[in-house]
Parts: sequence; C-alpha cells; structure tokens
Amino acid sequence: MTNKIILSTLTSLLIVSNIYADDILKDINCGDEFNQTTFKSIPTKREKNCQIIPIKQEVIQKIVKIKNYQELFSILGLKNPYRLYHDKKYKKILDDFYINDYTLTFLFYKRVTNFKNILENPQENNNSKLNYIQEVDLGGEYVALIHIKTNSQEDYKKTAKKLTKKILSFSNIDKLQSIFTKLLQTHDLRLKEYITDNINIEKSYNLQDFFTNIKTFEHNIKYENQPITFSVTNPKYSPIHTLLKYYHIKNNLYYIKTHPKEFQIKDPLYYAKAYDKITKKLTKMSRKNIIDENLSLPVIQFPKRYEASLEINPIHTKAFSYHIKSATILKTYPRIDEKSHFTMMLQLQLDIQRNGKVLIETIHTTIKENNKVLIKEEDSHIKLDTYVNFPKLRFSKIKKFSYGIIETTFIFDKYEKEKKVKGTGLIEEATCGYKIDKSHKIDFSCKNIVLKPLDIEFSHDK
Repeated sequence: MTNKIILSTLTSLLIVSNIYADDILKDINCGDEFNQTTFKSIPTKREKNCQIIPIKQEVIQKIVKIKNYQELFSILGLKNPYRLYHDKKYKKILDDFYINDYTLTFLFYKRVTNFKNILENPQENNNSKLNYIQEVDLGGEYVALIHIKTNSQEDYKKTAKKLTKKILSFSNIDKLQSIFTKLLQTHDLRLKEYITDNINIEKSYNLQDFFTNIKTFEHNIKYENQPITFSVTNPKYSPIHTLLKYYHIKNNLYYIKTHPKEFQIKDPLYYAKAYDKITKKLTKMSRKNIIDENLSLPVIQFPKRYEASLEINPIHTKAFSYHIKSATILKTYPRIDEKSHFTMMLQLQLDIQRNGKVLIETIHTTIKENNKVLIKEEDSHIKLDTYVNFPKLRFSKIKKFSYGIIETTFIFDKYEKEKKVKGTGLIEEATCGYKIDKSHKIDFSCKNIVLKPLDIEFSHDK
C-alpha cells in the first residue's frame, strides 16, 4: 500500500510504502535438520532438547548511508540467495528502484532480541553429513529505508555531505526528525519500512509516525517475539555479489530511462533497451533460482549526469526602488495648482539575452501633466545572471509573466504625495509618488516595487 502526502506546494513529497511480508523464518525450528539449498528446516528424528532462555534485551541499531545492495544486504545479514528470491521482505527490497547511484538512501535498522531458543548439548547431535539449527533468536526487526531524490550531481554531493555529518547516530533521534522534516521542504522523500510479521506495531504514514516507531520499538515488543535470526552447523553460503551488481545496474538504467533531462544522453533508446534486456534476464534467473557468480556483467557506458539541476522553483526577487531622472524635467513648480494632475506609468519588461546567460530588466516610464507628456524614460540593467545566480544553466524561456504595468494619477494639491498602487502582470504592487524640492523641481519615484515570482524554464549549459 502506498500513500502520497503533499506537504508543500513547492517540491516536497513524502511517499510512504509499507512492506508486508510473511517472513520465511516462521518455519525455522530449533534442533531441526536444515537444508541450505532450499533454506528449509525438516523435523528431525534425532533426540533433541531446545530451551527458550530469556536474556537481557539485546538491541542492535544502525543508521547507515547505503550505496548499493551489497552493503544493504550485508548489514541485514543476508547470505543465502534462496531468501533473496523467496523471502518477501528481501524480495520487496530487491524490487526497490530507488537503490541507485542517483538517489540518497539511508537505512534505519533495529534488531531486538528478547529470548534465545538454544539447542542443548549440540555435540551430541553433531553429524558431519547433516546441518541442523542450533539457535533461534526471538524478538523483532525494524528495517526502514529513507530515499532522498536528488536532481543533479551537485545536489547529490551537497545533500550527502550535509546529512552524513549530521545523522549517522541514534544519540539524538529528535534532532534527526527535525533534519528530515526540514529536508522534506526541498526534496522528495520516500520512506519504506518493514516490521517483523505478527509484531503489533502500527505502520508509519508520515515522518512523525516513523520516528515514534523507531524510538519506541524495543519497548513496544518487549513481550511480543518472533524468530528474527538463527544459526546452523557448518554454514555454507552461495556468493551473490555479482547478482546484486546486476540489480544495481538495472536500477541505474531505470533511473536514467525515467529522468532523461538530468543526463547528457545522445541515444535514449540505448538505455531503454539495456534496461529491458537486463530485467528479462533477472526475471528468468529468479524464476529458476539461478545464482551464478560467473555471470559476465554487461558493459554499459553510463551517461554523465548534469552538475546542476533544472528543477528550480519560481524565483522570488527583492523589492526595489526606481527614481525618475528629474534633471530632464525643465519645468518648475513654485506653488500648488489643484487644477493640475500628474499621471505616472511604469512599464517593466523582462527579456532573455546573450544566448540565455542573462535576464535583462527594462523599465519604461512616462509622466504626464494634464495629458501632456513631461518625460519619457527608458533604463535597462541585468536582473539575473546565470553565471552568478544559476551556474551551469541557461535561461530557456519565461513561462508566465514577463511584462508588468503600474499606472496612477495624483492631483497636485500637496508638495509631496505618495500612495500604494496595485500592479498588473509581472508587477504585484509598489508605492509611488512625487516631491517638490527646494529649487521647485519635481521628483517622481516608486519604491517597494514587488514583482511576482519569476517562473522561468532553464536548460543546461552544454
């Protein structure tokens, strides 16, 4: 089951996915003979005596940045490939597309042991031709993966550096919650969790639930226990590193296929075909339980990921002032004249220039007295420069407003007057007015000119 919760009108998205699983460990019994090929226990005819012993609660907890499946499954203790194909927990994790080189993944892990089911006198049961289960740990396991989608090479590096310094510890879980809640305002987060089957813990549906679960897990399952791990005589494990590399390559190809704008790709079809080919091969292997360490990994030339991200929210700019050059107005105003009125119009235009590197802001002003033009003025300057404001990118097009107007009229009944004016188009509002100075010259200006957020489409600087 997947629940989508939109927490911000910008880019934040939290997707919570619960991994439901009937754990294969439920069929593991202390003292039984154990087939390491099929990963099943068989009731033995030998005399056995297993005893459940309460212990001081053992809690293993880790927060680890995960780069690939090898690291993840090593921490989770997976060594036998049969579980990879047949245990629903591992199978769900193996089908997780977000374990790739472009998405940051952190594992939150707790394994709690409350009892041990131990075979007494294991030497009496020793038979070199057979394996048997000599100990089963009872308790609960909590596995959660938090995936953080990054949008570029630079975003991946910066976010990874910032988080790795701050979160790799359970010492202050409240601080971790604050860090991820803040991160949710700028990034897409995907939270996937697994809790040992038949443990009475509610699944998480948001970050608050998740951190509550992780903080209280060992306390809440103190009297609820299920098999979580076991040990056998003469353990034999099949190597699965090459197989896991295949799955990691598949995930990378899937990401490239579904996020082509983040990469320098000349032939998108090449990666789509490579993804389909490796997916079919892995599906066939899982159906036939094939684990082949001698598999030859496909040689794939992965495209370079762009350093900067195209996912940029509407740009908020600072309010500014504009002063009309009074030196060009030759007429003076020694006294008030209520029969006169001034009309002021300010037009603002944004244009992308210099091959997308700069955004030019041009302001046209017209001042009239009783419908007679006093002054017309034009002034242009650089509003934004991608070299300074958005390195490695170019402006592509202005998607919404690129033009705005403010217009207002004043009756000349005071030597100084100003008022707030609502704008149209790109201009939200401004405070405009005039002032007569000591030499009887008139000055016109607008201050606190507020623009609506600039909605601009970018392209990569190739």
